[in-house]
Amino acid sequence: METKNRFNLRHAEEISNQLDLGEILKYKEISHRRVSRTKKFLIETEKGRFLAKFYEKNIPAYLDFLQWVHDRGLSCPRILDTSPRYSSFSEDPFLIYSFLEGKLKDTLQEEELEKVGGLLSELHDFSDDYLYQVKYNSEGIVHGDLGTHNLVTNQERIYLIDFDEMKIRPYMRDVADFMFYYELKQLQKEKPLVKMNAFVESYKDGRKINFSKSFLQNEILKRSEWFLKFSKGKYEIGHIDINQLNRRQELTKEIKSYLL
Repeated sequence: METKNRFNLRHAEEISNQLDLGEILKYKEISHRRVSRTKKFLIETEKGRFLAKFYEKNIPAYLDFLQWVHDRGLSCPRILDTSPRYSSFSEDPFLIYSFLEGKLKDTLQEEELEKVGGLLSELHDFSDDYLYQVKYNSEGIVHGDLGTHNLVTNQERIYLIDFDEMKIRPYMRDVADFMFYYELKQLQKEKPLVKMNAFVESYKDGRKINFSKSFLQNEILKRSEWFLKFSKGKYEIGHIDINQLNRRQELTKEIKSYLL
């Protein structure tokens, strides 16, 4: 995000005035990921806490769908306006979301994995309804980046966040993404692989479909191949060394053996 100055009170007030968020109480940058196409700022006002998200590239697709599923009870952020906004201090468009209280957890308990499976099935059911599809179709609007980094948990519930990669894809891709990257994160932190039965069974029960194990396995293989190709590309441009590349290859082989 190119700005004339660091994010300051004047910037926060400009954002607040566009959407009538109220008087500014606090503000700060909360972008955490090292490689990100967005900048995020928490703005707290007398009316609540909001997330201002500036997009260096494209505004996410299917924003009307995100608003639609929130209004129907899905545990996800509320988007205040689906039309991109612009400011005097950045060339990048921004959107404003409700800020969800909670924390990110790399490791989930079995009951939490079950809740995530149920949430994902609910999202896919809503997609069928939104697209006027036959119920329990095989593809539709997917989250596109489902992992623990996009789950906020608190004592009451688990929320899906960061829907920036929404697109039309096979629903099973969301399932495979979560399974592969959850296991990868466990191994990277030198933790044991996790049985994903609670997640998968909860998703199956929610969707009430004839669950194709071979289709899921195929999506996991695709995800594995993409990750290896991505890692090789990182090695070729010098972002990781040969030992790191070999380690990623070993982890991928272990995950495939465990999940397939």
